[in-house]
Amino acid sequence: MRDSEVIINKTALTEAITVANTAKNITVDTDEANVEEGTKWVTAGEKQAYVDAIALAQEIADKADATQEDVNDAISKLATATSTFKAAQKDGTKKAVIVVDKTALTEAIIAANTAKNITVDTDEANVEEGTKWVTAGEKQAYVDAIALAQEIADKADATQEDVNDAVSKLATATVTFQTAQKDGTKQP
Repeated sequence: MRDSEVIINKTALTEAITVANTAKNITVDTDEANVEEGTKWVTAGEKQAYVDAIALAQEIADKADATQEDVNDAISKLATATSTFKAAQKDGTKKAVIVVDKTALTEAIIAANTAKNITVDTDEANVEEGTKWVTAGEKQAYVDAIALAQEIADKADATQEDVNDAVSKLATATVTFQTAQKDGTKQP
């Protein structure tokens, strides 16, 4: 190396460009109401200004005959552009859509509506042998439990907790209904 050769240090510039290229990956929109809460966003113009600043810094980083003054100036301009870009970032205000899965509840209601179709009587001697039966009160309790579950299934603003609770209550009512079933004893 000759005494007159100057070594240009571009490390800080290339690191700043790498960070900026990551930071530019942000949602672009025109209205905060379109962007979910907790998500930062900028306008297309704000992002383009930042992308342009990164490109200018990259030109200096790629320039073989760039001076240290050019590099330092590019670092400073990119830092300013980064600060401007960060200041331009806004928070989205769109409420996240929460998907409530009612599949288990719907399936439980279908099964319960099938299971409720059983003979109703007051005396096992009136029901043929081999046929299950319940009292009118036992069946009505089950029908009421199914109706409550259906209300939750039909409720547009039901939460997942509401749905899970309805599934649990219907499962309990189903066990109670199954336990209440008795065998008929009437001979043919």
